Amino acid sequence: MTSNESTSFYESLFEICQAMVSPLGLDAVLKTILDLATKTLHADAGSILLYDAKSENLKMLAAKGLPPGVIQRGHISRKGSIAEWVIEHNEPLVVNSEAIDRIRKNDSQGERVEAIRSALCVPLRAKGEIIGTLNLNRYRNSEQPYSDADLHTVMILASQAAVVIENARLQDESVRQVHLAAIGQTVAGISHCIKNMLTGLRGGLGLIEMAGQNTNWDLHAKGAGVLRRNIDRISLLVLDMLDYSRERRPSRQATSVETLIDDVFDTVRYKCEQKSVRLEREVAPDASRIQVDTDQVFRCLLNLVENAIDAIPNEGCVKVRCAPVPDKEIASELGGAIEIGDPGSVVRLTVEDSGEGILPENLQTIFEPFFSTKASKGTGLGLACTRKIVEEHGGCVRVESEIGQGTRFHLILPERSPNDAGELRPQTVES
Repeated sequence: MTSNESTSFYESLFEICQAMVSPLGLDAVLKTILDLATKTLHADAGSILLYDAKSENLKMLAAKGLPPGVIQRGHISRKGSIAEWVIEHNEPLVVNSEAIDRIRKNDSQGERVEAIRSALCVPLRAKGEIIGTLNLNRYRNSEQPYSDADLHTVMILASQAAVVIENARLQDESVRQVHLAAIGQTVAGISHCIKNMLTGLRGGLGLIEMAGQNTNWDLHAKGAGVLRRNIDRISLLVLDMLDYSRERRPSRQATSVETLIDDVFDTVRYKCEQKSVRLEREVAPDASRIQVDTDQVFRCLLNLVENAIDAIPNEGCVKVRCAPVPDKEIASELGGAIEIGDPGSVVRLTVEDSGEGILPENLQTIFEPFFSTKASKGTGLGLACTRKIVEEHGGCVRVESEIGQGTRFHLILPERSPNDAGELRPQTVES
């Protein structure tokens, strides 16, 4: 290798290392490696092929200078190829006038080699196993055939390609394992919820059957109530699953805060009467109308108010307040030090209860899907959906709680989503 060639090689190796630690994807990094390999080794064409013992084809991960039809097809047949010989013998191969007889035993391969003046094919190895090949071809008579020194150079470049491919494989496997774990957690959570609801349905049906046998209408009414409550819980679970599983842009409209709160209170009033829980609201005049998705924010408030009622053992108060967030506090509430877009006016919608409070260790997990402190009474998706809806509005959720002193959930809701301007994704803050 001459001085200029040595300099070119080390420059290429440096560029490859830079590409490997860049945020580029697998395809872009492999293309960079192949471009630098063909440049450094003066190749007219080249490819990086992925080997799978179960497939008769070699997948083309990167290609340069090959016929468009071959590149578009995205693979080459393994049988009879130079790459097959390299894979089977686990050693690199220089194909030129001196070595061409080694692979001419296969007629189809011989026809391919006729068009190549000189070629290099080296194995890509990861953990001692061959995962593919790096291939370089020279067609021009003006170029000298490849030498053993060229082979040494391309093997170093191939080792970098192998590292990139193996890292991508490991990352894909890690993502797949996380995905499977998430699916398992979701299925387990849904199964647990449904099992509890089915138990309730069976209990209600049993009461109705007993009432029919004894013509006991009070017992019949009690059984019907159990059935109704569990059907409502199944409906709520389905709605929560739909809300949590899909991304959506809020359909904002001018909404009366007082009317919104009153609608929530009307929904839970019977439940409050059963537990002697007072409902109070306090709306600041300059926060009486907000631009939000009314139905979605209603769901958020209903989730929080129902949770607040459940947190009160017997007798107490649930209070819902709405007030504007002062301009000087908007940035810290929505994004801290993050520069945000213009969110318009911002309100703080607070649900406060006089309940037992949330344990400090649970503050870290209450927004996780299927986490619930209400045993069989909850779906475990209510708070997760609430946070998702608020964040889709460009807002965030804050929690304050003390054992024995109650809990306050704050929904920070901007008039316009700063996400649209700055891709802000505010996070839940516990304090």
